[in-house]
Amino acid sequence: VEEDSLVTSAAIERELSDLKHRLSSSLKEMETLRLQQTFFNPDFPPNFNWDEEINENDLKASIRFCEYRIQRTRAQISNVNRKLVSARKAEELGHQASHALDADERTLFVLGLGSDHCHKSVAKAVFQVYGDIENILMHRRHCFITFSTKDSATKALKINGTKPLGRRIRARPKLQPYAFALSPLTPSYSEPSTFSFSFTFSIPLASLSPAAT
Repeated sequence: VEEDSLVTSAAIERELSDLKHRLSSSLKEMETLRLQQTFFNPDFPPNFNWDEEINENDLKASIRFCEYRIQRTRAQISNVNRKLVSARKAEELGHQASHALDADERTLFVLGLGSDHCHKSVAKAVFQVYGDIENILMHRRHCFITFSTKDSATKALKINGTKPLGRRIRARPKLQPYAFALSPLTPSYSEPSTFSFSFTFSIPLASLSPAAT
């Protein structure tokens, strides 16, 4: 494998830093949107001249999308943190992070087998229909199942939410336990009506800074 294609903890740290910067920008954007939202309160009208148009319905949609983006980015940060932990552990042991992450990407976190069925033989019987299993690490109420290929691990995700043993099983990729991080960037939902009136008015650009007085 070429050196440039190898994943290192330093590269993952840069990815994590970019996500944190993106989250910080989104949070600042939300502060501005929330400030704009207060201008629609008829009990507290803005006491300045207006020079930028803001439509209430557009503002409402912007707030919902910004909330979605913040939630999605936080989930991505949690997932990348797990990659970073695995990469650092591998490098501390003198191994390449890419090899450790390759195994982790073929590993599922499984919860819901129950104490009566949380045994390697049971886990293997349930999951081997999706592909060859390389390793099973058992804990008291959950386990990690590593498949020989990533494709098999992906197929095994179909078991999530089913009840093959009478209990609902939860299966998630080890490095991506927060499934919301994989949601589309553009959400699809109908915007509920949250305001009792809708109109367009203008506000001064200088007032949009959260630090403005």
